[in-house]
Amino acid sequence: VGNQDAPGLLAGHPNSPRYYLIFAAGEWVNMTEIQKIKEGLESIKSFVEVLKDNPKVHCIVNDVAATLTANVLLAVGAQPSMTNDPFEVTAFTESADALSINLGMLTNDKRRAIGAASKCAKKENIPWVMDVTMIERSSLRLEFCQELLQNRPTVIRGNEIEISALCRHLNLTKTELCNKHSTILVATGETDTVDSGKKSCELKQLGHPWMSKVSGMGCTLSALIAAMLTVYDDPFDASVNTMFLYGVIGKRAANASQGPGTFVTTFIDHLAV
Repeated sequence: VGNQDAPGLLAGHPNSPRYYLIFAAGEWVNMTEIQKIKEGLESIKSFVEVLKDNPKVHCIVNDVAATLTANVLLAVGAQPSMTNDPFEVTAFTESADALSINLGMLTNDKRRAIGAASKCAKKENIPWVMDVTMIERSSLRLEFCQELLQNRPTVIRGNEIEISALCRHLNLTKTELCNKHSTILVATGETDTVDSGKKSCELKQLGHPWMSKVSGMGCTLSALIAAMLTVYDDPFDASVNTMFLYGVIGKRAANASQGPGTFVTTFIDHLAV
């Protein structure tokens, strides 16, 4: 996908830097699909515009990231709820439009809450994202993640190390995992990837290094993907568009910041525009 100025580059939003958007596995994505995705990305102006229906997103996140995640969702017009109490999480989930679950800082109560919320999401056909935080560090967390797959997460998100650890644990390739569990895999890193099993794309030169210097940025990304799942019929499109917007806004915010500390508030400000 390219433009007249620089083959292989896709111009993002007006007045923004250009970003690589490379689609992998040639036979997976035909030119019609690539053009559809390209047009979709170019047409998006902001999260606020896309999420104009103010979706309710229930989040079970680690304590470190809860405030940032809630503020990011509020900035784009979504309605966050954050309870992780196992006795009331089902009520919050069944009344939500989407669910975002993060496996960080697990406790016994949080495990019960995650199990109940994900089971409810499956039963009520509510789209949900599973953020596989640091599963490469804990066999117990890997096993719990495997259990949660029976509740059919719409999207599984993690960094490349986390996604690779999950694939090794399940003895599946990314494509096999996607096809077996009917899910989308989103892996962040120097190159961000989105895989559906049938098609895959890579996004390069998005975001900024400061995004990895702020705790909770991954959690907020997962929550934003969950919110976007309420807008798009295809979770692959929702994931790609979220990654693109998230990276564009991250780079813009960094250019207007002095460091990781000021980046956080500037990022939220840019999201709300």
